[in-house]
Amino acid sequence: MPYADRSSENTAVNPAHYRIIPKEAYERFPSGLQYQDIMLYVLLGHDPRVANLMAQTFKYMFRAGKKDPLLQELEKAAWYLNYLINEVVKDDENLRNQQRED
Repeated sequence: MPYADRSSENTAVNPAHYRIIPKEAYERFPSGLQYQDIMLYVLLGHDPRVANLMAQTFKYMFRAGKKDPLLQELEKAAWYLNYLINEVVKDDENLRNQQRED
C-alpha cells in the first residue's frame, strides 16, 4: 500500500488541526526545530497554567528514551498529563458552578 501524500489538502486525511507548525517555521530553522521552537507554535493561545503543564507533558514525550529510560520518561509525561486533566476538570466544575449562580 503506498504512503499517503502528506502534502494533500484533503482535509479528511490532512486536517488543519494537525498542521500546527506553519511552513515558515521550517524556513526559520533550516537546521531543524528544537523542542522549544515547536512549543512556541503548539502552546500559543493556551492559558499559561495549561500551557506549562502541556509543555511538561510534551517535553517528556519528545525525549522519551533518549535522556532517561523510556519507562521513566513516560511515567513523568503521564504524571503531568494526569495533573493537567485534573486541573481542567476543576476548571470545568468551577465554570458550571458559576453559571448556576448566575
